[in-house]
Amino acid sequence: MPEQQLNDLALNFVRTQLITVEGAAVPYPYGGKSRLVSVDLDTAAMQAKHMTPVDVVNAISAQNLILPSGTAKLGALEHQVELNASPQTIAELNDLPVRTTNGTTITCAMSLMCVTAIRRRRTSFAKTAFGDAVDDTENGGASTIDIVSNIRAMLPQVAQTLPRMCR
Repeated sequence: MPEQQLNDLALNFVRTQLITVEGAAVPYPYGGKSRLVSVDLDTAAMQAKHMTPVDVVNAISAQNLILPSGTAKLGALEHQVELNASPQTIAELNDLPVRTTNGTTITCAMSLMCVTAIRRRRTSFAKTAFGDAVDDTENGGASTIDIVSNIRAMLPQVAQTLPRMCR
């Protein structure tokens, strides 16, 4: 499994379940590859369209969203439902409208050629049974032995939420 997927699983599935253990402080996973998008602006093209870098920042910020949209009850569990409007590819990001002038919509790609690459930022990486290492530490007055016992008891439940190849 690619390192980015391991990082995503540790961050979005393992960590979110382990933080529910009373007294556990579960920081973000160590290492892995997280997605980093670099936006290179063509200042000459922007000036020709009377645009500024702030216009691009505002457009991407307003349209690159993951929002809660409610809950769905499936059996005994109630799940948070999110609306993911975050572009997944360079093409989708380049199609975002930046400004509409005189009935013409200017997208990132049309006038700015702004998104050039999705790069992977790599930090030190520690693989465990679940992918990235997730460090659990004591938080507050809880007993360390109780925290470790509760985390160990939760691991089979956590494993069931992961893809079959990770179990």
